[in-house]
This record gives sequence, C-alpha cells and structure tokens, in this order.
Amino acid sequence: MTETPASAYTMASGTDRGQIRSRNEDSVLVLPNQGLAILADGMGGHQAGDVASRMAVDVIAESLVTLANAGNSRHISSDDIVHAIQRANDSILDASEDNPQQHGMGSTIVVTSMTPGRFTCVHLGDSRMYRVRAGEIERITRDHTLAEHYIELGVMSAEEAKTWEGRNMLLKGLGIDGTIEPEGNEGEMLVGDTLVLCSDGLTDVCDDSEIRDLILSSEGPQHAVTQLIAAANAGGGPDNITAVVVSAR
Repeated sequence: MTETPASAYTMASGTDRGQIRSRNEDSVLVLPNQGLAILADGMGGHQAGDVASRMAVDVIAESLVTLANAGNSRHISSDDIVHAIQRANDSILDASEDNPQQHGMGSTIVVTSMTPGRFTCVHLGDSRMYRVRAGEIERITRDHTLAEHYIELGVMSAEEAKTWEGRNMLLKGLGIDGTIEPEGNEGEMLVGDTLVLCSDGLTDVCDDSEIRDLILSSEGPQHAVTQLIAAANAGGGPDNITAVVVSAR
C-alpha cells in the first residue's frame, strides 16, 4: 500500500466544565486556515486559572498568526512556537505580579502546527497530543508531572501512578518560572491519520485505548470531540474536559 502524505486537515474542538468543577479553566482555539491548534488547562488549585489559560491561548495565537500571515509560504517552526510560549509565560507572570487576585495563576499548554504531511507539536505540562493511525494510538507528548518522572525512574508503575494522590503535580507549566523548557515533537501525517489534543480532564477518566476506540468509531472530528467529552462526563467528569481532533485528508 502506498502511504500518501496529508495535504489538508479537518479540525474541531470542544470544551466542557465537567460534572464537579464550578467553572471551566480550560481554553482552546483551532485555526484551520493557519493549521494551528492551541489548548491550555488553567492549573487546578491556582487562582485565576481561567485567566491564565485564556491569556496563554490569546498571546500564542497572536504571535503565530502574525507569522503565518507574513507571506512567502513561511512555515511555523518549533522555535517559533517556543518563542510564542515564552511570550505567553512572560505575560502570565507579569499579570500575576500586577494583580494580587491573580497571583500564582498558571496553565499547561500544547500547541500544534500542521503543514502538508507534517505536524510540529510543543507542550508544557500534562495536556497531551496523540496520533491515531491504522487502528493504533500513539502518545506524542510526555507528561511533565512528578508521576511521569517517577515512572521513568522506575519508582512506580504506570498502574500505581493512576491512583497516586500526587499524580497531577506539574513539574513544568506556564506561570511557574521565568525560564521555561518546552518539549517539542515533529512527525508525519498521512491521509487517514488523526491527531487528538486534550486536557487531563479527559485522560484522567479515559485511557489511551478508550480514546482510540472513540476516534475510530466517530463520524468525523466534531463527532469525535462530542464523544470524547461525553465519555469523560459519563466517567464522573471530575475536571474540565477539552479536546481537539484533527483529521488528515
């Protein structure tokens, strides 16, 4: 079988407060014309998480759209995304210092830029991106959490981490420090591939195989987003739930 690189993408996004939280601190934006998807999860337990996540999405979108519209068929690189994320981090820290009610606010971030046949993804925190291909799911991002660190060290198993009370403690994120170290990944996109970006409100309830099955049973990106959010809510909806689904064609 000949593998055909994707030439275009269909994108959809959705967000939901969930069943427990009083407000939604997730923010999301998809820009199909620029091939961009941005998802942020305001840090639970921090003040003004919703402000931080919205600021992250807005600042990053402004930076990257300016580049995308600059002409000359310029592709958005990993360095471009890192620079935009640094700008967002600076903005969040400045706002946190200027407003006592927003002191300590922060956010995760995952940004994906798509060009024909390729994706570039940069993230901080535990908001994830997956690629579903030929019936299999692959996690593209690595959680920047203490639990993931312990798993990598062999201190605990992935199964133990699922129920460990400190599993969502972030080691990296926006608004934590002036210096950030985002992690970047690049990969190919073939016709029929699907990307899934999501906050931990989905992944804390649905495991990778459930996410894969919901994507494979969907009738397109918007239906997939609806199914993912519904599944997380059916599992108790303990946190805000946000998802982006990108289909390659």
